[in-house]
Amino acid sequence: MKKIMLLCGAVILATPVVATANGLTTPKSELLIETVIDAKPIKREHPKYPQADARSGNEAWVELSFVVEPDGTVAYPLVENSSGGKRFEKSALRAIKKWQYKPAFSNGEAIQQCKTRVRLDFTLAGKPGARKKFIRKYKAIVGYINNNELEEANKSLIKLRKSKRWNLYEDAWYWLASSSYFAAKGNDDRELSSLVRIIGNRDDYLPKQTFSSVLTRVFILYIKSNRYAYALETFERMKKLDPDSEQIVKYQVYVDKINALDQSQQLISVAATLGEAEFWQHKLLRSSFGFNGIKGQLSKMDIRCQNKRSTYRISEQQTWDIPASWGHCTVYVYGEKDSEFKLVELPKQARDSST
Repeated sequence: MKKIMLLCGAVILATPVVATANGLTTPKSELLIETVIDAKPIKREHPKYPQADARSGNEAWVELSFVVEPDGTVAYPLVENSSGGKRFEKSALRAIKKWQYKPAFSNGEAIQQCKTRVRLDFTLAGKPGARKKFIRKYKAIVGYINNNELEEANKSLIKLRKSKRWNLYEDAWYWLASSSYFAAKGNDDRELSSLVRIIGNRDDYLPKQTFSSVLTRVFILYIKSNRYAYALETFERMKKLDPDSEQIVKYQVYVDKINALDQSQQLISVAATLGEAEFWQHKLLRSSFGFNGIKGQLSKMDIRCQNKRSTYRISEQQTWDIPASWGHCTVYVYGEKDSEFKLVELPKQARDSST
């Protein structure tokens, strides 16, 4: 009834190689600086399917991130994304807290693994598909959007979302209609939010060409909002889905520009507003950053990297420099709803001068 899929781990295996006389390469063990071995699950408790949703035929998915402690227990779980439904999210959180891991190791010593993510699918038996009623309402919404009757489209989207029955096939198509509505409104943030719900779902609920177009649009919107690490991650998914597509060659140019920007002395500024969600998150491209333009109240910041987690108070006078040994990092910002701020990633020269 439920499927569990690991999305990513934190494996860093540094095994340098050196050239030999015959031109081959062999491991040079005495050059080995550090070996980090990923945590491995040894006990997984399946989440309970909410009874009310099972009776109604509702399905959902929940993506969580969490820390695996040196003793193998799970700590600080967060719902990073989901198809919606608080009962599903609570069930996933309750289950993940009971998971047990063989901890990650660095040079034989147990360490935290701070960027572990899983996605839990709550699915019912039977072939997924959209109900006739859903299809009729979906087509009506698309018609409203095409005719620029956006107020009617919005009312219909809200009403459709309140349907008592909801499967993951319908979920994908609903968020596609929602993204089209916000695109017509010119609201990039809400359009991106809807599209991210689509790519968080399985890629076989939409036609391959449609899903590819969704990924491309997500890639573009991440670039527009200066969220470059997410753009690079999305581009890898685009290549995996359709490696021979002409789009890959076309957008490789933008990837090259992102990589050049990362090495430049230009600031990378990301504007943010805290919404209904518990936190705002940002995957860092660089290892040094700060905040400015804070309007409202920010309570704390949680930095989760591959090999380290830390929590700080936020100040506009402070710069954070993350050691390379921590690995790639994501920042989670907490505070009052509607608080506004900018997260600024600093160039390499600024990082060098601060060390």
